[in-house]
Amino acid sequence: TVNLTDGVTTIPGTVTTIVVSEITCSFNLTGADAGVWDLEVTNPDGNSFVILDAFTVYGLPPVVTPPVVPPFGFTGETSQPLVVTGSNFRPGLTVNLTRGMDTLMGSVAGVPTPTTINCFFDLTGAAVGAWDVVVTNDDGQEGSLDEGFFIFYPAAPVVLGIDPAVGVNTGIVPITNLSGTGFEPGASVTLVKDGQANITGTEVFVAGPAQITCNLNLTGAAVGLWNVVVTNDDGKSGVLEDGFEVRYPAPGISGFSPVKGINTGDVSITISGTYFRSPALVWLIKQGQTEIIGTGVEVVNETTITCTLPLAGRATGDWSLVVINPDWQYDIALTKFRVENPAPTFDSITPAKGPNDGPVFISALTGTGFQPDAVVLLNRTGYADIAATNITVVNQTFINCTLNLTGRAIGDWNVVIVNLADGKAGGRRNAFTITPPLPVPGFTANPVRGTAPLTVQFTDNSTNNPTLWSWDFGDGSVVTGSNQQNPVHTYNEPGVYTVYLTVFNSAGESLTPVTGVITVVLTPIANFTAEPVSGTAPLLVQFTDTSDGSPTRWFWRFGDGTTSREENPYHLYEKPGLYTVVLTVYNRFGSDTIIRKDMIEVRSVPVASFTANRTSGTSPLAVRFMDTSTGSPTSWSWKFGDSGS
Repeated sequence: TVNLTDGVTTIPGTVTTIVVSEITCSFNLTGADAGVWDLEVTNPDGNSFVILDAFTVYGLPPVVTPPVVPPFGFTGETSQPLVVTGSNFRPGLTVNLTRGMDTLMGSVAGVPTPTTINCFFDLTGAAVGAWDVVVTNDDGQEGSLDEGFFIFYPAAPVVLGIDPAVGVNTGIVPITNLSGTGFEPGASVTLVKDGQANITGTEVFVAGPAQITCNLNLTGAAVGLWNVVVTNDDGKSGVLEDGFEVRYPAPGISGFSPVKGINTGDVSITISGTYFRSPALVWLIKQGQTEIIGTGVEVVNETTITCTLPLAGRATGDWSLVVINPDWQYDIALTKFRVENPAPTFDSITPAKGPNDGPVFISALTGTGFQPDAVVLLNRTGYADIAATNITVVNQTFINCTLNLTGRAIGDWNVVIVNLADGKAGGRRNAFTITPPLPVPGFTANPVRGTAPLTVQFTDNSTNNPTLWSWDFGDGSVVTGSNQQNPVHTYNEPGVYTVYLTVFNSAGESLTPVTGVITVVLTPIANFTAEPVSGTAPLLVQFTDTSDGSPTRWFWRFGDGTTSREENPYHLYEKPGLYTVVLTVYNRFGSDTIIRKDMIEVRSVPVASFTANRTSGTSPLAVRFMDTSTGSPTSWSWKFGDSGS
């Protein structure tokens, strides 16, 4: 016979064949306890032989049904309870958590039932992630629930901030400080935006539970706000909503043309640079001024913008050029745009000429673009400038001033207006002529009084080189010509005639004529001469009548109480003194008298006398002599007694 026995129960075998060295048999194991059994062979003579633990009876393999309760735990938990349900569980079984090469051994509480196991696990230092739940019966058969238990970190990550929080979509942006809590080694960083592919961080380094650094490749990423997601390797995530902004790159201005414009209208400008986007804005800004907003802005491409700057009436000086993209990123050009006043222009000057003998008041200099600091110059090649003084800029189109032309070169000069603030100038060539001084008329006439017919010699003494003379003799007769400088004119009728002389030169006509009066009468005009008119007493004087008008009678009063009726008398003055001589002449039309006050001077004979400041002394002796003579001597002759005189 062949039997299986565990010391308590015997299972008889059914023998089918026997040979000397082999027996073939079968056993009905239904209900047999799992475990090792002894094999006993007994011959018909009663002899038997036992092979200990020769046969093993296995039970049904355990089956673990999901889920275990709880299905997860937290690393660091020292006594994590776990309830495993299933079937075919046997006393003496073991429960383990396995993950790759790692095994966590459970502690079974009490005796498991065929369907339930209560156990505990120490999760200290356990790796996070999914673990297999493995039940092994005492017969070595096992069942498992793959990834049936998940170990998490104690807390999910929390994202508090990210620095920088903005990046441009043209390359990699290093994140130097992603801050928060609960960051674990192996964490990943992702940017997430609806409708867009996630941006996964690279070179992620978890510096500690509160800081992560990484790189974000934003090339081509959609602009806007993205969620920042940190996921620990246990799958738990923290999200900073809209925590990171992807932007287009800011515009960059590399240059523009023109670099200045006139504040009288619009200026078209072309701006070059990088990352220009439509619709861009172009501004000019200046402290204390309202911005100048470009119009007709066209973003030709990302490197070129064209627009128009309305500069009319805007303040002069340096303005900053700003380009603003639609996302309000901007750049300010390093080079300034200069707004300038227009250069002054010249229309006219009044007067347009002036003499070089003094200042000339310019009553009206007209044009455009005159600034309050404008100066006015006359210039001419080879000569020093003539700077105007007393300049009044009435407005942008009108100036008056004074030009001192004294001694300046005759000829055409350029008129120049310079606005000092910006150095801009305008003017006109040969717009002002410096002339010689206008002639100043003057003349003498001889005689100026006489009887008709009276012939008068006019002698010109005008100044400033006249070249043409025009005489109006007052009796209806006028002569003009370059050969009429010193005319002779005869007045045939008595009367008082006003003579006018107007003179001309290259500068023009004298401003006012000069006048003189000629008196023509029928009565005689008294006149005479005397010789000598001075001398010592007694003095004999010859008086000669030079009267006009053919006098027929004469009456002389010599001033010493004596008279004469001769035409040309002699008279002896016996006493010193000053004598007034009066002559009255007569003809058939009347008489005339001339008085020559103190005409004759009669001096007494001088009486010599002198004094000396010293009359003795050692040699050499200097003596000062003082004349004390009387009689008004006019010359002196000294003899000093030592051959000197």
